[in-house]
Amino acid sequence: YKTDEGKPYRRRFSAQGLSQRSADQEIIPDQKKSIAEYFQERYKIKLQFPELPCVKTKRDKNDFIPMELLTVLPYQNPNADKGDIASSVIRCAAVRPADRFRELDRFVSSFMRNQNELLRKFQL
Repeated sequence: YKTDEGKPYRRRFSAQGLSQRSADQEIIPDQKKSIAEYFQERYKIKLQFPELPCVKTKRDKNDFIPMELLTVLPYQNPNADKGDIASSVIRCAAVRPADRFRELDRFVSSFMRNQNELLRKFQL
């Protein structure tokens, strides 16, 4: 496989999962710095989306690469079981009515506060 520029890919690996934290929060223990800081200092790459999780590249080691620096080769099928994916989505979406109401109430309050600030800003 080749890149859009016709060059061969330098490294290939299988994704083993995602980091629990984002690239700017995931700390490299040996370096005592975040993955985002490491890539900035070592490779001079400033991540556009440091809030995204990183991809785990080794099964037995916490070796992460920022998601935005990767390319998925064509014709890749996920190895995850569809039942596991469905149950994860359902678990994530299942919210108690009281919790859902609180979240909606918080959102509407925040929205109205921002609207008032916007109206004041434009002196309306």
